[in-house]
Amino acid sequence: MEMIKVTVGIPVYNGEEFLAKCLDSIINQTYKNIEIIISDNQSDDLTQEICYRYASKDSRIKYIRQEVNRGSMQNFIILAEAAVGEYFMWAGADDVLDANWINNLLSKSERFNCLTFGIVQYINQHDAEIVSTANRIVFEFKGPRLYRQIKYIFTPWVYGKMILCWGLFPRKKLLNIINKSFVPRWVGAVDSIFVFNVLEICNIISVDKVVLHKRNHTNSESAVASSANRKESNSLICKLLSFLKINMIFEFAGSMSTADKIVLIFLTPIIYPIYILRSTIHLIKYKINRRSS
Repeated sequence: MEMIKVTVGIPVYNGEEFLAKCLDSIINQTYKNIEIIISDNQSDDLTQEICYRYASKDSRIKYIRQEVNRGSMQNFIILAEAAVGEYFMWAGADDVLDANWINNLLSKSERFNCLTFGIVQYINQHDAEIVSTANRIVFEFKGPRLYRQIKYIFTPWVYGKMILCWGLFPRKKLLNIINKSFVPRWVGAVDSIFVFNVLEICNIISVDKVVLHKRNHTNSESAVASSANRKESNSLICKLLSFLKINMIFEFAGSMSTADKIVLIFLTPIIYPIYILRSTIHLIKYKINRRSS
């Protein structure tokens, strides 16, 4: 029997509206040697029924229903620890993957023993593409460890760099840093901290030929978080601080060694103005393109 090469973990809670589309995009991947694990965090809609229906048709699907709601972060960890594949990726229960997503990412990840990602295109609840500053960005963080981590810190947030947490990992590397990353004190930025910690152990490379269609809708986690942040950040000062992201530099520094912190403190006054300039230029281009479209 062939050993499973890739595990796809799907954390879900009340995902009845889009889960079937997500599963269709995964079971129809051109790369077939995969297992699909769904961890249902005590949904009270039709999620369980959908999972049972798909599992009955495809033996690669394993359905786990939690006895209690374990919380979002723990649900992600459960999937990574339950996986048996040599490589692992999470998939959002409301997202859609290009058919060659796993095949293209796996070939690159095997070659370079790193995290690989494609590009992202945001969509709405009707599958229509929506504009975003993070659409179609190609990421590459290669080279010495500290260099790639500092490059990540000063990559503009408007690029959507946290999206890389949905990439494909060598699973053993993932398990080495998962408990360091998914901790309550980083609940508001756990995806970004996770990617930062990945860069401690390997490179990250984008494959620009395949797309993750990331759904942004009324009940998605990102939309709910954005709505909450807007309510708490109505003042001009809060909006400015949100753009500058000064606080996140200190968040990243919290998981760095003393020597690395000293380097970061020395480099920040030099690199930070470039970060602000890049962010501003990207936002201006985004505004111009949006008006002309």
